[in-house]
Amino acid sequence: TEIKQEPEDQQRFHEQLQEKSSVEPKRYQEQRRPKKKYDLQNCPTMTIHVFVFLTGDAVPGIGIAEAPSKTFDLTENEKPPSLHSCSVCGKDFPYASKLQRHLRTHSGERPFPCSMCEKRFPEKGLLMIHERVHTGEKPFPCTFCEKRFASQGELRLHRRTHTGERPYHCSICLKSFSRHWHLKTHLEAMHSEVVAGFTRKKFPCSDCEKSCNSAAELRDHQRTHTGERPYQCSFCDKRFALSGTLVRHERLHTGITPYHCSDCGKTFAQQWTLTTHMRTHTGEKPYSCTQCDKSFVAPGELRRHTRIHTGEKPYTCTDCGRHFSLAGTLRNHKRTQSCAEVLGTLYV
Repeated sequence: TEIKQEPEDQQRFHEQLQEKSSVEPKRYQEQRRPKKKYDLQNCPTMTIHVFVFLTGDAVPGIGIAEAPSKTFDLTENEKPPSLHSCSVCGKDFPYASKLQRHLRTHSGERPFPCSMCEKRFPEKGLLMIHERVHTGEKPFPCTFCEKRFASQGELRLHRRTHTGERPYHCSICLKSFSRHWHLKTHLEAMHSEVVAGFTRKKFPCSDCEKSCNSAAELRDHQRTHTGERPYQCSFCDKRFALSGTLVRHERLHTGITPYHCSDCGKTFAQQWTLTTHMRTHTGEKPYSCTQCDKSFVAPGELRRHTRIHTGEKPYTCTDCGRHFSLAGTLRNHKRTQSCAEVLGTLYV
């Protein structure tokens, strides 16, 4: 839902921009004027633009930047010698470091891990922003109200609720939106004929029918077929197929509990245990029994309860052969009286 602002609020915002801008006020106003409408419904260049916007992929056989350079005096098909080209999609970058960051969008590589949870990030800046989720730091204040934010991006989105700014424009019908995903949804819903047939590149598994969104995701998935476990615990001999699983396991050794309950202060080693715990405060019980009206906060509780209806007893005592529906009941059975004593009394 877009928040409409009073005209004077928008006027004050643009006056502030003019004060801080190096552009002359007259030219600034000219740039703000609505542009002439063009019929772009059948424009091939627009089709390419929308495809790249929606999918993040290059159109096969078509370069990303084909317009003549304004900086270099080049003949057709020549490139400045300093440009670094992506071997996957052909996009050019002025610096090798920017090309390296771009390549991670194709490979799915995330070399920057969070030290407090299992998440990983393709850029150090994204990791720094994420870590504020754990620390609670919010260094970016809103100049219009008292709210503060963990990143400049969050602040920028919030400011638009005050200014009414809509920087994302549909080049087909000229509608404007305050958020990128609003424009993306609009394009898919209202101009599907322009983008029909274009889909994001998939990475199919050669051993099953699954398709992954990145090469890294495919590599992780293929370990379910090969049995490869390249991540070894530094405290014990266990090995794991995924780095995130290793991180969660090692917390059993280190005692690190990075997930905090905002209601009671309890800490947890894994996100899902915090999620389950929070339901003790909210009263939410999303797992319902299909055979009675009881509901539970966790799937494990529902599974154990269902055995009352099915009569399933999957836990067996190796000494006397008795079966139990719960692991805890079996442990108590072994702890209170040995089966040998019980069996001995039968033959006295």
